[in-house]
Amino acid sequence: MRAPCRVEPLGPFERWRLESELAVVELLPARGALVTRFSTAGDELLFLDEATVVDTARSVRGGIPILWPNAGALPPGPIEREGAPLRLTRHGFARDRAWTVAASGCDERGAFVRLTLEDDDATRAVFPFAFRLELELLLQGAALTLELRVQNRGDRPLPHAPGYHPYFRVPQEAKERAEVESDATTAWDNRRQQPVALGQPDLTADELDWHYEDHALPGTLLRRPPLRPVRLTWSDGFETLVVWTLGGQPFVCVEPWSAPAGAIADERARVVAPGAVDVLRWSLSV
Repeated sequence: MRAPCRVEPLGPFERWRLESELAVVELLPARGALVTRFSTAGDELLFLDEATVVDTARSVRGGIPILWPNAGALPPGPIEREGAPLRLTRHGFARDRAWTVAASGCDERGAFVRLTLEDDDATRAVFPFAFRLELELLLQGAALTLELRVQNRGDRPLPHAPGYHPYFRVPQEAKERAEVESDATTAWDNRRQQPVALGQPDLTADELDWHYEDHALPGTLLRRPPLRPVRLTWSDGFETLVVWTLGGQPFVCVEPWSAPAGAIADERARVVAPGAVDVLRWSLSV
C-alpha cells in the first residue's frame, strides 16, 4: 500500500491519490473535496465531466459531490433556524468550497486523507453558524469509506441535513437492465411532483428523479450489467435514498441523504448541540 500523495493537477486544482492493492481513488481538495475517481480491477466506477470541474462557474457533474449543510433545495419563502435566516442554495456550499488537507497517511485500516472546512464570512452570510467539518476518506482494499464529522463551535444548536451525490458510470446501453435495490414502500417523483407506484424506476427516461423517503435498508445495491454491481452501505444517519439520471448520459446517481429535500428548514433536520460532534459514515465497494 502506498501513502496518499499529490499527483498531476486537474486543471487549476491540486489532485491527491490514494492507492491500495485493489483500487485507486483520486480527489480534489480545493474543488469541494470532490472524489473524482474510484477505479478497481480496471473498472472506473464513477462518471466525471471534467469540463464542469475546471470551469468554476459551473456546478460539477460527476464524481462524489458533498451536499452540506443541505441536500436539495429549500422551500420557498424566508426561512429561519435558531433565530437566524438561512439563504442557502440547492445542495449547500460545501461542494463549492476549498477544503484543507489536515492529514494523510497509512495505518492498520488502510490509506487515508483527512480534510477540513471551517466557517468564515462567506458561509456565515448564508448559514450563520460556527462549525468545523472534518471529512476522512479511507481506502481499504476495494472499499472506500467517507466519514463526515460536523462540530458545532457556536453557542446555539446547529441544524444540518447533509447528503452525497455520487455519479456511477452506467453506459446508456446498460441502463435498461440496471436496477437499484430498495425496500421502500413509497417514492416521490421530484420531477413531476407526485407520488409514484413502487417498482424499478425507468433509468432510460429523459430524466428520472425519485426520492425514497422510507428506505430502511442500511445501504443499497446498484446493478449495472454487464459491469459489476456497486454496493453502498451507511450508518443510521441516512434516511432518504435518491435516484437521479438523465437520458443520453452514461451515469446513474444513487444518493444517500440524511433527510428529504428541504428538511433543514424544519424538525426533520439533524441538530448538533453546542460543542458536540455529529458523525455520518458511508462506504462503497464492488
